[in-house]
Amino acid sequence: MEFSLAGGVGGPFDTRDDLAAYLEAVASAGFSAVSLGAQQLAAAGEGTEALRAVAGLLARSGLRCSDVMALRVVRDDDRTLQAAGEMARSVEALGARFVLTLVNTRLSEESVDRLGRCAEIVGSAGARLAIEFVPGGPVDRIESAVRLVEQLGADRAGILIDSWHFFFGASGWDELEAVPLDLIAMVQFDDALAPIGADVMTETMDRRTWPGDGTLDLPRFASCLTKRGWDGLVSVEVLSAEHRALDAATFAIRAMETSRPYWT
Repeated sequence: MEFSLAGGVGGPFDTRDDLAAYLEAVASAGFSAVSLGAQQLAAAGEGTEALRAVAGLLARSGLRCSDVMALRVVRDDDRTLQAAGEMARSVEALGARFVLTLVNTRLSEESVDRLGRCAEIVGSAGARLAIEFVPGGPVDRIESAVRLVEQLGADRAGILIDSWHFFFGASGWDELEAVPLDLIAMVQFDDALAPIGADVMTETMDRRTWPGDGTLDLPRFASCLTKRGWDGLVSVEVLSAEHRALDAATFAIRAMETSRPYWT
């Protein structure tokens, strides 16, 4: 099993030194990989030279980039393909395995074709799309994500299974127990506090918590995959208004300590 740390720390991410300190904290906590998004990459500046600087920081810390995030596939063809090209440049510089991908337009022959062209662009740089299903979205459950990945081809895309989206979405345990293991790109892992209202964005962005500190049946979630032999990439993603105030070292240590027992 490999562990990566996704977003969740509030920063600061103002300079390359800030990014370097963050990566050192992630590595020191025992992670072997890290997910990088716009907030972290912007700390290094813009352009090819900045991406090379990030690659150097990764090498110095002993981490690899598990994925870059996020590619949003929308109705606008030019906008989507331009974003895919930008992701591909990051992939090539950082050696990322996956590009976290969200489908934000209705699934149709046209949009699936657009997604396929994105996969080709990203694939030419050495990565696959990790398609995340999102409750209420065009790809809203495991079954729909499986169908989409099978259309695109497992050599170009895989499924991203987020524990929060699984429990708060339409997917059933039967889908998790039957998902083809070779189609899983990665798992994003976290717990959740009991909901306090109907605002989904507040719940998903500000009220996740450390595994074991919330209400989700994470032992069953993890065992549905491990009992069948899955030993892939687990990306810990704790999005919390409270936890964003923690320093990077504390956040990374707590993320690893609470997540590892479910998978090892």
